[in-house]
Amino acid sequence: MAPYHAGEVFVIAQAVSMTGPFMAPPIFAALTLHNSAGEWQLCFGITFAVLVLTSLLYVTFASSKKADWDEESTELN
Repeated sequence: MAPYHAGEVFVIAQAVSMTGPFMAPPIFAALTLHNSAGEWQLCFGITFAVLVLTSLLYVTFASSKKADWDEESTELN
């Protein structure tokens, strides 16, 4: 990872990755008011769909090619 951008990349990735864990409990609480099997099946289906969608997006757009901005510069700023 480029040393000059590591902090910014980490903060952005962490903020995006923590959106789901913060939003899931209130959403599932609202969807399971009666605690029935059907309500929990819906929650499971939503979780499954999100996992499959994000996996497909990762497989589709991921690349192992080194980015241009990842080159270390020997110049002093």
